[in-house]
Amino acid sequence: MSVPALSINPTAKAPPAELMPMMRGPILAGGLIAVAFFGIFGGWAALAPLSTGAVASGFVSPASKPQVIDNKEGGILRAILVSEGERVAAGTPLVQLDKTQAEASYASGTDQLMRQRTIGARIQAEQSGALDWSLPIEVVAAMAVQPALYAFVESQKSLLEANLRYMSVSGEVADQQIAQLQSDITSLEAEIAGLREQKASIDQEVVRMSALMERQLVARSQVEPLIRQQVQYEADLQVRQSRIARTRQNMLEIEARQRQTEDELRQGLEKEATAVNNQIVVLSHQISAAQDILERTIVTSPVDGVVNNIRFNTAGGSVAAGQPILDVIPVDDEPVIMAQLSPSDIDYVEVGLPARVTLPAFSSRHLPQLQAHVTYVAADRTFDELTRQYSYAIHVAVPAEELKKYDISLQPGMQADVTVVAGSRTLLQYLTQPIFRAIDTAFVKD
Repeated sequence: MSVPALSINPTAKAPPAELMPMMRGPILAGGLIAVAFFGIFGGWAALAPLSTGAVASGFVSPASKPQVIDNKEGGILRAILVSEGERVAAGTPLVQLDKTQAEASYASGTDQLMRQRTIGARIQAEQSGALDWSLPIEVVAAMAVQPALYAFVESQKSLLEANLRYMSVSGEVADQQIAQLQSDITSLEAEIAGLREQKASIDQEVVRMSALMERQLVARSQVEPLIRQQVQYEADLQVRQSRIARTRQNMLEIEARQRQTEDELRQGLEKEATAVNNQIVVLSHQISAAQDILERTIVTSPVDGVVNNIRFNTAGGSVAAGQPILDVIPVDDEPVIMAQLSPSDIDYVEVGLPARVTLPAFSSRHLPQLQAHVTYVAADRTFDELTRQYSYAIHVAVPAEELKKYDISLQPGMQADVTVVAGSRTLLQYLTQPIFRAIDTAFVKD
């Protein structure tokens, strides 16, 4: 069946005049409808606000950076205790390093510390002069498992007994010497007393005989022997008095030597005690450091996270000091979206602005845009060598309540599209902005 062709006759006449009143109504209604439509649309375009913002793309990342696990001292790798992708809690052992050297260092330091504490106890006993001494509790406990320490304690006990015996004998000898000298003084004083009595008798006889000699009743030869004897008694008295003085001086010297010996012993003990205390402090720090190194031979996870990028496959390898062993990606931190923003949109974006996040991994029918906010804006742009473009880094956080509302979780590495809501403009402003920009540019002189 053929369709007749439509032809237009330019010479066709206008509608008859009687049809004009019938067409006026529809034409007027159509005009009114058009005016109303464009009026309403124009008013809405000029008054109704539309959100304006900046669009950026990025990915989900933990708020904390991945934890690079290493060991400060390094060593021989004995065992890898976790596997790639395994979720671990904070404090979970990850790697076991050889601890032979660390244990030897800790044991050596501990043994030296116990010995120094034993010496300190012996010095205290010497200072107090007590033969019975009390050892620190930790030394007594260590003696039960360290025969060498037990022998050292016994040697210090013998040294204590010898030193106390020396101090005692030294004091006793000095006391005996002083007692003997005091006895000599007592004897000399007794002799002096006897000599004085005899001299007094001779003095009286010399006086009597001298008087008789003056009266020529006796000869001089009878008086002179008495005078000589008188002089001898005087000399004997002076000799004994001198001996008493020398003996007293000897007593003072012995007492001084004894005090000097005691002072030297006391000062020696004080000096030794100071050295021991200093050594104890040094050893305590060394043991603390050795214990820390020993504990670090078991490398633990600092955070709850997922094991990633294990760099060693077998045990027995050598790990250098500070060399990365594996990574732990935190999972319990509130995740953030790290996005790259075009430099042309940086004027619209600042910390605290609301944002809308779309996750391409989820269907838009089941998951609408998530409400979020900007938490960080880079101070300067960076250049991406891969895309050869500049961009500003921004961080966007999605509240936990928003994630809980839709029963989803953000996994590290998940792609995300971000729209930062920077304000609002009308549709008319959107449509006229390019025109005004073109006009501004057109009047700029090259």
